[in-house]
Amino acid sequence: MEKLFGIEMDVLAIALFSGMLVIILVTIFLASRNRVLIKLALRNIPRRKAQTLLIITGLMLSTTIIMAALAIGDSINSGIRLGALYSLGGTDVRLSSPVFSRFGDYYLDETVVDGILPLIREKMPVINETSGKTVSDVVIVGADLNSMNGFTDVLGTEENGPIKIDIRNLQEGETVINKPLSDKLALRIDDLLTLVSATGRTQHKVVAIVDPVGLIGGTESSRSSALFPVKTVQRLFNRDAKYNIIEVSVTGDYVVEGVTYDETKSEEVAKKLSLAFINNQAVNELFNLLKTPKVVKAIKSELTERENDSSNPIFSDKLADLLPELDKDLPSDELKMAIADSLTQAKILGLIEKLEDENLTQALFFAMSELVELNVDSIKTRSLEFAEIISSGIVLFFTIFGSFSIIVGLMLIFLVFVMLAASRTTEMGILRAIGTKRRHLVQMFTYEGLLYSLGASIAGTVLGLLASVLLMQLMIRGFADED
Repeated sequence: MEKLFGIEMDVLAIALFSGMLVIILVTIFLASRNRVLIKLALRNIPRRKAQTLLIITGLMLSTTIIMAALAIGDSINSGIRLGALYSLGGTDVRLSSPVFSRFGDYYLDETVVDGILPLIREKMPVINETSGKTVSDVVIVGADLNSMNGFTDVLGTEENGPIKIDIRNLQEGETVINKPLSDKLALRIDDLLTLVSATGRTQHKVVAIVDPVGLIGGTESSRSSALFPVKTVQRLFNRDAKYNIIEVSVTGDYVVEGVTYDETKSEEVAKKLSLAFINNQAVNELFNLLKTPKVVKAIKSELTERENDSSNPIFSDKLADLLPELDKDLPSDELKMAIADSLTQAKILGLIEKLEDENLTQALFFAMSELVELNVDSIKTRSLEFAEIISSGIVLFFTIFGSFSIIVGLMLIFLVFVMLAASRTTEMGILRAIGTKRRHLVQMFTYEGLLYSLGASIAGTVLGLLASVLLMQLMIRGFADED
């Protein structure tokens, strides 16, 4: 996890730790000046064991809940991140296009991009004719196995030991399938997999069964996948020498085996590709249409309405980035990136429709339809952002309940110390009679309360970690699925 309540976790941790350290150091300094007071304060803790246990238990609950929330959120975040990284493999940026010839050093910096892989990815039904089992939405991947630089070309599974296969050696009539597909169709190595396409049925020998990672990781909706030489898939879909997806691998730091990632470089490559494959003529048409006074007024009105919205929702479009760019004489790169965003386009069309200007709406719609020649998706960054949103939501949910526990704990310790003060009136009267000042009594209660808090925080942290392990196991069992 990177943020909690919108604050960076590192900043939050440093601030809280610094505050706690200051409190402890000040307390130690005051205690060292009058050791008698700290002995008088702490002697009540072992003498009243039931009271001590009650106070620590009450304070411990909030720590336990918050610790469990943070641990579960971090575990889910790491799980989703690793799942996304494994399933994407070397792919950092994905472009949807049948045009591979558009690529070259003119668009991509070889020091940043370490691989470009053209492929075909489609869904189609497959059959195991021996068992009679069928899967209707298997992800069929046809990859150019001679363009694997920067991508994982060795796949395998750890279930029966480290078995690896070099997919560069895949031949016509052969296929590599992943474990979800193997389980659904009851396929084993050397069995025949039947593909059902418009050209008829074709059989392919299963040469390996691997984990669902990288090229053979499937999609969000279907994890079952099979890998073929690209010519096989081109023949099945009548797409000779054509592709529908191009995947780009960006150099980055090592994360796990076969996976590297660098957010800054990925965003730079995605931006460069987006600008390279945008239709500048359509950009100019949109720029002139959006600069009209009534459109600018509609955008300003929408942004003002958002600012006045007390619910303060989070908007994913780039409408706020678009408005200042309309004041310029020529379309800027920032404007191109803003209007290329699909959510921003949808919002603009919605605003224009409210103006009830049919000609303007048609002109905008036509220009937007011609705007993007290639879809550029920074898929790895998007997947990791999704993991962060999910984990932050879970932590926020548990932390809200933990906050109630903190409030209850504060009220508990306040009431307990009020009761303690009431029950120790005789003791405090004797102390006052022998010359103890009021501030000394306050210090005594502070020392005692601090020790209760430290004990509760340690016990709560340990129990929170244990609770998170137990809850994670329950969640794993509850949401376990073969896909």
